Amino acid sequence: MIESHGAGAVTASLPVPVEGGEGGASRWKPTIYMDRVAKALTGGPLSKRALRSAIGGRAEYVDNGLEQLIADGYVSSKTPHGLLKSYTPPREDQ
Repeated sequence: MIESHGAGAVTASLPVPVEGGEGGASRWKPTIYMDRVAKALTGGPLSKRALRSAIGGRAEYVDNGLEQLIADGYVSSKTPHGLLKSYTPPREDQ
């Protein structure tokens, strides 16, 4: 949304989609890192430290992907973390 306030002043805002929100938009998820974590776990259970090492990148991003997979029921919450069911990232056109 863009609002003009006259004399060259403009305010721009972009609403963030929330789950169950307008148009059925869902909450953002770190799907790239969720996919990387799930692929790393196909070889067997790993600790958080081993996942970070296997995936690389920022530890915070790996942790976010792991936490979301746990919350969604794809990965066990106990260490070493194991894959409970296969994860397929959503397609971009969905």
